[in-house]
Amino acid sequence: MTNGTGKLNSIQALRAIAVILVLHCHTLDLINTRYQSDFFYLQNFGAAGVDLFFVISGFIITIVSGRYAQTGSGRYFFIRRAIRVLPLYWIVSFAAVVLFRIQGGHWPETRELIIILLPFPSPSFAAPFLVQGWTLYFEILFYTLIAITIQLNSKRYILYTCLLLLIAILLNYLTRRHFYPLNIPGNGFMLEFLMGMVAGRLYLSKTNISKGMAICITAAGIAGLLITLIKGYGNISEMGYVFNGKLSLQRSLLWGIPCTLLVTGLTMLEKKRPLKMPGILIEVGNASFSLYLIHLLILDYENTLWSLSGINRIVESDILVVFSMGLSLTVGWIFYRLVERPLLHQLSTLLTKR
Repeated sequence: MTNGTGKLNSIQALRAIAVILVLHCHTLDLINTRYQSDFFYLQNFGAAGVDLFFVISGFIITIVSGRYAQTGSGRYFFIRRAIRVLPLYWIVSFAAVVLFRIQGGHWPETRELIIILLPFPSPSFAAPFLVQGWTLYFEILFYTLIAITIQLNSKRYILYTCLLLLIAILLNYLTRRHFYPLNIPGNGFMLEFLMGMVAGRLYLSKTNISKGMAICITAAGIAGLLITLIKGYGNISEMGYVFNGKLSLQRSLLWGIPCTLLVTGLTMLEKKRPLKMPGILIEVGNASFSLYLIHLLILDYENTLWSLSGINRIVESDILVVFSMGLSLTVGWIFYRLVERPLLHQLSTLLTKR
């Protein structure tokens, strides 16, 4: 059961947690802290926020794609998803290029600029200019597969999407990741979308579980993540090991499964009645995509400001991390209200009129 906005409070809260985790991870990269960096394996633990985002994405797409499957309109589904992510990605990427130029960098040639604005990997699998945009490589491919399977067979598109991804992952493993076209669709990281799809299908089914069981599933997800925080997770947080596929499967197991349990437990708990979540979490969840795209730009300028003003020598570093995160969340939320939300409204209106 959704709230008045048609969204699940549990999903919005989890989106907020995901972006806060990513923000914390990148803030620790810029600020050397006394306590947080040495607290078990907290330094890069926030990277798990990306895994939570992927599972949530699989869940949401399973929920919203049904209406497109009823009409076999895979093309329209893809257009709707594309306008949800690409225009904002282009705006923030272009802003990053402009800021880079202001800081003394060179203005890219037309060909370079086009490559910067396209969220598709090069054969070298270098990160895009807007570094955090690397996750869109996987997102766009996932949307594409869903759109194709809806167009080909609208009744069993979920099953066919799962089978295609599993076959691609198996073939990529058998070819030892040497066949470039399979490096993204056959990446073990794609399993997290499938996990989210399973959670979504469970939510849409007639299956109901008790409140106690839902709480236990949620607790198991939290416990799974905390175990990696305390015991460690190797190098699965490193982007390079995801791109080359060496540790992507391990990451999907260590972080993807607990994230799936979180999504499953909370959404099944909310299946009959909306969960009450703090309003601030809902707002951050609403703004999570804007926050995710723009937070590194904000952090970069915050870090420069702290250094030039001497604040980083006065304020305790661990406190500065919290303050920096709060400021980033605030600026990102304002960006969401002033840019993302009006932009999506206008684009949706234009698409509806066509």
